[in-house]
Amino acid sequence: MTTIQENWSDNVGLLAQFLKEQDYSANTKRAYRNDIQSFVKWFESANAEPFRPDRVTVSDVVGFRTSMRSSGKSVATVNRCLNALRAFFGWLVETGSIPKSPVTKVKELGRQQLAPKGLEQSEIRRLLRECELRRDNRTQTIFALLAYTGIRVGELCKLRISDLTIKERTGSILIRSGKGAKERTVPLPAEVRRILREHIPQIGGPDEAFVFQGQRGPLTPTGVRTIFRKYAQIVGFTIYPHLFRHTFAHAALTASNNDLVGVSQLLGHESINTTAIYTQRSHKELGGILDKVSF
Repeated sequence: MTTIQENWSDNVGLLAQFLKEQDYSANTKRAYRNDIQSFVKWFESANAEPFRPDRVTVSDVVGFRTSMRSSGKSVATVNRCLNALRAFFGWLVETGSIPKSPVTKVKELGRQQLAPKGLEQSEIRRLLRECELRRDNRTQTIFALLAYTGIRVGELCKLRISDLTIKERTGSILIRSGKGAKERTVPLPAEVRRILREHIPQIGGPDEAFVFQGQRGPLTPTGVRTIFRKYAQIVGFTIYPHLFRHTFAHAALTASNNDLVGVSQLLGHESINTTAIYTQRSHKELGGILDKVSF
């Protein structure tokens, strides 16, 4: 049984233990830690008492949800906070620390489902051309792989030379540790194979060699985001690694006549329901529909 102390300051280890036992990504753990700590801060301010998990009620969680929304937090952020609290209090129930979770009956906020934003074809071309003009081979390869395969930035950084297969008419990359520790193979179109041949001549080299190197070893997701910020200033529009994944999903669904199963496999989604988000219309597309309405 996990012991609950009198004050939250004595329970910092409780949150650390919860996160340690979960198979979450580093980003999810960081977000959940911040979300739970935000709730603790709100609880102590709203109730004028020290936070204790066994003192939290359903009305507290509802109040926190209302407070976040009224302060301008997005629906997605509010729902993520609720998910963090649901997971944390569920864990406390499992460990016998509290008899029941106060989050179970609290509903997430509903929202209109819109397709995640992607880049325009002209914007992708602008980025690739800027890299070529600046002879920035490494960044050109990174942009091309992300745009043409939709892999995650963490998967990109873990790629090794032995994971690349380049032949005359075919090619692929092996993702050894995708989300959920799943392995998958993603085909490489001709343009990416050309860029890889030009910029990574040691394809077929030793297993331990990473495809992308930084100044102090393998390139990290933080290093990739630094590169993206640099090029965002050059081209004058916002870019970040996951935006390329959205862009690929839109393009792949369009090219495949909305083959959800196939594109889901390429993206490494556990459920095609996740992929189906990209079949929704964007704000721009919905606006285009309204522009055609007249009376």
